[in-house]
Amino acid sequence: MVRFNQKNGRFFFEDECHLMWGDVCGYVWGPQSDRVKIPIVNERKRQSYFGALNLFTGRATIRKYDRANSESTIRFLKDLLRANQRCKLTIFWDGVGYHRSKLVKSFLEKINKGKTGLKAKLNLVQLAPNAPEENPIEDVWLSGKSYIRRQVNYNDFSEIQFDFEKSVTNRKYKFNKIDRYKSYYE
Repeated sequence: MVRFNQKNGRFFFEDECHLMWGDVCGYVWGPQSDRVKIPIVNERKRQSYFGALNLFTGRATIRKYDRANSESTIRFLKDLLRANQRCKLTIFWDGVGYHRSKLVKSFLEKINKGKTGLKAKLNLVQLAPNAPEENPIEDVWLSGKSYIRRQVNYNDFSEIQFDFEKSVTNRKYKFNKIDRYKSYYE
C-alpha cells in the first residue's frame, strides 16, 4: 500500500463560500422576547470564492469567481495544480453536484491519465454528505465572515470583499480538525 505523506504530496480541504452584503449583519442587541428585523440592502451583491486549506501549512488559498459551477471548479483545480507542480494533490471536498459533473470528471481523466487513488496526480476524496463540520475550510470561511461583522461601517461591497480576502489569506490556521486529519497523514 502506498502511504501518502507530506514528502510526496499535498493535502487540501476545499469548499466554496458565497459572500453577500448581508453577511455584514451578524449581531444585534435587543430584548430576547422580541424578534428583531434588519433590512438588508443590496442583497444581490455577492461574490463566490473557492478556497483550499493546506493540511500541513495551515494556509488558505482562495480565488474569486462569478459563480460556483463546473467551469470555476476546474479553473480552481488548475490553479492548485500550477501552484504545486511537483506534487500529487489530495483534495477533500463535499459532494456538491458540480464537483461530480461530467465536465469535472473529464478534466480529472485528462489530468490523471488513467491513474486512480493515491497514484493519481489529483486525488479527490469526498467528505461525508451533509457534514460541513468535518471540513476545516468551513472554519476559515467563518473566521472571515466573523471578521467583517466586527468592522464598523462599509459603504461599498468591494470594501467587504477586500477585508474578507485579507482576513482569510493573511494567517496560518490551527484548528482541532486539522490536527485530527494531520495525525493520520504524517
